[in-house]
Amino acid sequence: SNIAKCYNHIGSIYEQQGDNDNALNYFQQALGANKPTEPEKNPATAAIYGNLGSIYRRKRDYPNALQYTQKALDIFKEILPENDSRIATCYNNIGATYRRKRDYDNALNYFQEALGANKKTEAEKNSASAAIYKNIGLIHRDKGDYDNALDYLLKALDIEKRIRPGKHRSVQEIYRNIVLVYSDKGDDDNALSYLQKTLSITKKSQTEKNSATGTRDGTGPVF
Repeated sequence: SNIAKCYNHIGSIYEQQGDNDNALNYFQQALGANKPTEPEKNPATAAIYGNLGSIYRRKRDYPNALQYTQKALDIFKEILPENDSRIATCYNNIGATYRRKRDYDNALNYFQEALGANKKTEAEKNSASAAIYKNIGLIHRDKGDYDNALDYLLKALDIEKRIRPGKHRSVQEIYRNIVLVYSDKGDDDNALSYLQKTLSITKKSQTEKNSATGTRDGTGPVF
């Protein structure tokens, strides 16, 4: 219903602001408003379940996070074509919840499911696939498998560099994670090399930001 959509939209705004309690409240109202007007298994209901799962994960309520995200996944798998990106997103979100729980084996399984589902979409080499590769790399680092960690992080970096500017924060984040893995391996030369790359693009990003918005001393363009 339109009322449910409004509640859901307000919840999303609160989520972006980091106000998890208000976000949860509005997502719950969206679910309540949607249920009387829509069949149980429809994309709108599944989306609200997914949003509830994300908020519960942010609040570290992992049982509810898993429960609601799994509900979203079950509905999406039943009513959507297998190449719909929302299926991969649900798998990825469940994997992220298991990683928060430090259940690395289940996290890895769901991230791999997310990767498989994403490969069925029309845009395999996109930001979503880069995020999944990064997540798999981080899980391998968590498990102490540094070679596989680097393999997946470098795949993520390759995709991100092709679809985003080099100074984008997603690119910077992957560089930083590669530095950490090389450091874990005791490979100081490669750690230093990637740290220098990270520093270089961070400086470029900050320079452009200051040029566009003014530096901290209050100077900037006069309009």
